[in-house]
Formats: sequence, structure tokens, C-alpha cells
Amino acid sequence: MLDILIRNAWIIDGTGEPEFIGSIGIKSGRIVFVSKGTKESDAIKTIDGTGLFVCPGFIDAHSHVDLTLDSDRATDNFLMQGITTSVGGHCGTGYAPVGETDFVKKIAADWNCTLRWSTFGNWMDHIESLGGTGINYVSLVPHNSLRGAVLGSNFTRESTPAEIEKITAFLRESLDAGAFGMSASLDAGVPGHFAGKTEILELLRLLTEYDAVFAPHTRHHQNQWPSNGPEETAYGLYNGPQGETVTGRYHGLLEVLEYAMAVPGTNLMISHLTPLYLVPHPHPAYVDDAIRRATLEEIIDRPSAQGVRVSFNALTLPYSISFEMNIADAFRPERMILPEWLRGLSREAFIRKLEDTDYREKLTGFLISGRFKFDMVCPATDPYWCKEFVIQHCRNKAVEGRTPYELALEKSPHDRAEALYHTVFEILYDIIRDDPSATWHFIEDRRVDIGQLAHPMGMVATDVCGFPGKFPEGRPLPGEKVSVCAYNSVPYYLEKLVKTDRAMSLFEAVRKLSSLPADILGITERGRLQEGYWADITIIDWDNFKTSHDFDAPATPTRGMEYVIVNGRIAYEKGELTKVCSGKLLRKKH
Repeated sequence: MLDILIRNAWIIDGTGEPEFIGSIGIKSGRIVFVSKGTKESDAIKTIDGTGLFVCPGFIDAHSHVDLTLDSDRATDNFLMQGITTSVGGHCGTGYAPVGETDFVKKIAADWNCTLRWSTFGNWMDHIESLGGTGINYVSLVPHNSLRGAVLGSNFTRESTPAEIEKITAFLRESLDAGAFGMSASLDAGVPGHFAGKTEILELLRLLTEYDAVFAPHTRHHQNQWPSNGPEETAYGLYNGPQGETVTGRYHGLLEVLEYAMAVPGTNLMISHLTPLYLVPHPHPAYVDDAIRRATLEEIIDRPSAQGVRVSFNALTLPYSISFEMNIADAFRPERMILPEWLRGLSREAFIRKLEDTDYREKLTGFLISGRFKFDMVCPATDPYWCKEFVIQHCRNKAVEGRTPYELALEKSPHDRAEALYHTVFEILYDIIRDDPSATWHFIEDRRVDIGQLAHPMGMVATDVCGFPGKFPEGRPLPGEKVSVCAYNSVPYYLEKLVKTDRAMSLFEAVRKLSSLPADILGITERGRLQEGYWADITIIDWDNFKTSHDFDAPATPTRGMEYVIVNGRIAYEKGELTKVCSGKLLRKKH
């Protein structure tokens, strides 16, 4: 007696081979047969797969699922995308090891997590003690946490040889506990930004010893502004020459390739790959197409031909990881270094100050100084930043669904510089003065180019943590950091590249969601529909497959996502979550 029989379905086995009609039997969490044609067998649950596509459960190559596993192990938003396994601990960020650092404690406070462990092995044991998670969790040990565990808050410098030895020991403990590799962030405002080449290379040597992946968030991934020195460390301010505001992203991508070439055998998986060359906007779309081709040639194809093991993951939706947020609050972000006259103001006090013309002028000067960012966009390095936000909700319905740039251009139609550097700010000041609850979100993030994911070595990154399948008020509240990409990254990838653009076949798209990440990360017995493998399976109705991109209702289920099976148990069925939490913590066998 089988637990589940899937019969008469189109089977995509995850290897990149074309689909075939067949049946799959599942028992005790594993696949017991994959047969061509219809095969009958007694089963507790029989799924008629006629007209449906059966795929290996999707593997999300880049997430932050670990940040919410302790508080919500259900991981609903991943299951709703057909994801059965997610790789967490990316961007050098995570909860372990704890050590002497305030850095990990700050992350834990941001996510309301109580630290009850010290080493990375302790953290993994804690996740196992939860009694199951919605999806399988693959862990990377975060370099920021490794570094902070040794240097504490004194991380704005290179490590000494003795400190490197301690950092390496923490990494070895993590790998021995079953981590699949190490993530890092070399970007601004974090411990990894100050790591020297000697430290990185020593850690890479240990990773190659364990055949573990190195997953860097590269330097200058976002446009940053130079700080006044290492003592000034905050979001948006990097330590280095001013010229890096223009060429830093280029140098950052080359940097990690140079590390990989210096340590032969390095398994390099670049996180959320960005365009190699920074070309100011506006410019025509064919320039972006050329930059995408050049990026893949220079960063993936050429190094691969020279023997470097290099792959990448990338975001899919043009909104990146954006979410609805209050516009007034966007002018006073806590994670930046703000001047005294702006820092710590309540929303109400800030809006009162906007009645003062002199205050408005002083504020505008600061906003375009380079030391300020609207979420991930710096007006000094991207003067057309105001094309990247759309007004979501406002009492003045005439501005809803429009960008600040569009509104500014109407008032200054013959002077774009005036529109960008003055008018747009005055319009926003008026909007939040008249409606303190007005909200906006990203409409276009120019770091995101889904066309990259047609490349054979490209994998999907959701870049999000766990969120519930439903919200108490029917929609998330502004500022809850819930993006449409949290529920639609994988479905959009399939719909856009396969169904709409026809950039690749469905079976190739599935390979890049299953066997490719499994092989790169060393995830065994998953990623393929094969006898003896764990029964992680996603079943879709491809003819009726359709995504939803509603910022007011980001948790709207994808139409055509029929079943998601995790370790042989149905976790999602025709729009409903079963909450079985049959996912496991996976440990790499070294």
C-alpha cells in the first residue's frame, strides 16, 4: 500500500530531459518508483495527474528563511511557490555563531528572536528540536557572524593572524555540524566589509577542504557613498575611495572571482548577481540588454572556461524585495546616520517641521548629498531614483499608481534637473503633510534582470524570510516588509521566462530549480524524481498557471499551483496549506 500514487501525469524529472507521461509512487517519505505510462497501485491517496506537470520540489538557492524559522516554522510563503527546500543564512547574516558580537544580537532583536545557542551546531540542533518545518532548510554559516564572534564590535579593521585562526575554527565547527558552506557580505555597514584578503582566502581554503560553497553578496551591490572613515559605519556608507560610487560594483564582482582563482577548487555561487557595469539612467533598453550579456560573459562564461567553478542566483520580479511602506517614515530610516535635526523625530514632529520652508530646503540638501538612501536607492548616485517608486495609497487618489517623477515632470515639464533635484521633493513633502499615512513601494529595481536566469548556471533567489499564508487584516500592514516576491518569485520566473518570453523550455527551467542547485550545494537525494530519493514534489497545472502581483494582497495564491509534497506528505493542496510541517533540517555529509 503506497502513501501517495500520482498517476497519468506529465513528469519532468529535474535532469533537464524532456517530460514524459508516467506515474510516481510514494511511501514512507520516499519515491519508490517512477514509471513511464500509467501504473496502478493501491494507495491511501491517489492524485489523478492527467494534464498536470509533476516536478521535483523547487529549491530556492538564496533566502533568509532562517531569520523567521524560530518564530514561525511553517514557511507558508515558500510552500505556496512550490518550494520544498530553501538555502538560508545568506548575505553574511544569521543568528550563529554568537560569540562576543553585538552584530548577531542586533539582528536577533530586529526579528524578535531570543538567542538560546552559542555555536552554529547549537543553532542547527535548536531547529531540529522544533519538530519539523514547513520546508527543508539548508544552512550556510554567515561570515559576518563568524567575524563578529571573534572581533566583537571592533570589526572595522582587518583581522590579526590569531583572530583569523579563531574565525577559521568557528567555520570548521559549523561545517562539521553540517553547514553546506559560508555566505558573506562584503558590502557596506557590516563586519565582512572590512575583512582582508588574507582572511577570506584562509576561509576559502577550508571551504574547499569540505567541498562547501562560498556564496558572497558582492561589494557595492547597491550604490553606496564613501564614509568619513572606518569609525563611521552604517547602512549606505562604505569605507574606500570615492570613485567606487561609479566602479565599485564592477570591482566587487571581479574581487570574488579573483578570490576563487587564488584558491583552486572554490565553489563560488554569487548571490543575486547584479549588472557588471553601472550606466546612469535614463538610457535605452538595449543598453541594459548589452550589459546583461557582458555580465554573463565576463563573470560566468569566461571564468568557467578557465576552470573556475562559478554559478549565480538572481531575483526575478522587477519589484525586487520591495514592500509597502509609509512615505514619511522613509525620510527617517533608523539604520542610517542622520543629522541631529532629523534623527529621532516622530512622524508627527517631522511633518510639523515640513511647514517650514527653510527646513524643507535643508532636508532636500541632505537627501541629495549621497549620505541618504530611500530604502535601497541613493538619490546622489541615481538621480532618477524617483522613477523607481509608485504611490500606493493616498487620500489624494489622483496620485495613486503614479511615480513621484511623473508628478514632478508635470510641474516642471521643461526642466528635468529642476524636477529631479527640487520639485519631486516638494511634491512628496506636500503628500505626506496632507496624508501622513500615505504609502509607496518600488515599481522597478534596476539591479534585477530576470533575463539573466535563462543562463544555464542561473538559479532563482527569493531573498526573503518566512511569512504566513494569510494576514489577520486580510493584507499586511505598511512596513511589515512583505513583498509580492515573497509569494511569487518562482511562479513569476516560470511564467515570464517559459510561458511569456519563451526564453527556455519548462523542463530546463525546472532543472535550474531542482538538480542544478542540489548538485552545486551538495544536497543529496533531492532535486530529481528518482527512485529512492526523498519525495519532495511540486505539481502544477501549466495550462492555467497564472501569478498575482498585488501589493495589497501579496499572499494571493498562484493559480495552477496544485500540490506541494514535502518528504512524502502533502503540504499544500489546491490553494490550501495543510500545516503538516514535514520539512527537515538538512545536514551536509562531509
